[in-house]
This record gives sequence, structure tokens and C-alpha cells, in this order.
Amino acid sequence: MENTDNNVDSGSLLLTKHVFTKLLSAIITHFKDSHQLESYKDSQLYGFGNYDSNKPNLKNDLELVLRGYINGKYLYNKEREVASGKPIIKITREYRTVLFKYIGFRGINEFLTKEINDPIEKDKQRQLLQTIGSEEDYYYVVYYFGEDKKMT
Repeated sequence: MENTDNNVDSGSLLLTKHVFTKLLSAIITHFKDSHQLESYKDSQLYGFGNYDSNKPNLKNDLELVLRGYINGKYLYNKEREVASGKPIIKITREYRTVLFKYIGFRGINEFLTKEINDPIEKDKQRQLLQTIGSEEDYYYVVYYFGEDKKMT
């Protein structure tokens, strides 16, 4: 079976709405538990806008895991995509791994095995992971014969 943890070829990880919701819930639970918080404001949680960088926020936590820069609003925007009803959430670049590492998983497959209990949802996500490798790039070439009688 193909290793989809390191989905380097496509550059992105597609998650079903159900799996992403579970992932986000696990991330927020881990954040609240590790900082002993009861409540939070979205801008402080995700680390954007007028947040206080000296107070706990996911941006700082994720930057410690990644050891690099994290866009604090990225995860917030993905949460908004789910709220708007988007069925598939696309996770790109370093976020494909850092989100799982933050909550103690090596990648999507380990997360699916341990955290997704619904076999139908697990199967939907596995099918989505298998289709990622079948993406192809297509290019369109155009020639233009201009007024100066030259082809571009």
C-alpha cells in the first residue's frame, strides 16, 4: 500500500470535513489542557490580529513544534471553511505534518487509526488519500499571430 503520510508529490493533504473537525477538536483540546485554559478568544487562540504574543496561543505552540514560522490565521481560515459547509479541506505545506505532530501523531494514517471510530468516515478519508496520487497537471499552449505579422 502507498505511503500517504508524506504526500510530497501533490504538495497538499485533503481531509474530509469529519476528519478535519476531529483533528481541530484534538488540537484545541490539547492546547487547552497544556495551558490549563477554560476559554479563549479566536484571535488569541490562533495568534492573529491583536493577540498578545506573551499569552498562550496556537501560533507559538505550532512554531515550537515546526521550529519555523506559522501563519496564525491559517488554521482559523480552515475552521471557517468547515463552518461554511465545505466538504473537503485542503491542508498545504508544513501544515500537513505539524498539526498531527502537535497532538502526538506521526501523520494522517496514525490519526485515522486511533482517532476516527466511524468506519464509513474512515473509509471516505482513505479513499480521498488514494485519489491524491492520481492528480495530473495539464498545460495549455497558445500561439498568437499579431498585427505585426509575428507569431508569439
